[in-house]
Amino acid sequence: KCAAHANSLKSEIVLAHHGEDLSWLSQYTGKDNLKVSIYSKGEELPVVDGASTMPLPNVGRESHTFLHHIVQNYDELADWTLF
Repeated sequence: KCAAHANSLKSEIVLAHHGEDLSWLSQYTGKDNLKVSIYSKGEELPVVDGASTMPLPNVGRESHTFLHHIVQNYDELADWTLF
């Protein structure tokens, strides 16, 4: 790996959300080298400590959310991404 990539994010969990219970997610937040990103298409943004939450318009399905994440973060994707 190049020096610029040496300190990069190792793993990321990316969730498409629309009103589901996310209490199970707390077991994954706060871990070193693991980022949790939630894209919410619901009316209210969920609050999960240690996770990033971003609103998206309620169009498409989860594949729209995942493609949005890849396109917007293409140059900074984690080594491993779990969708």
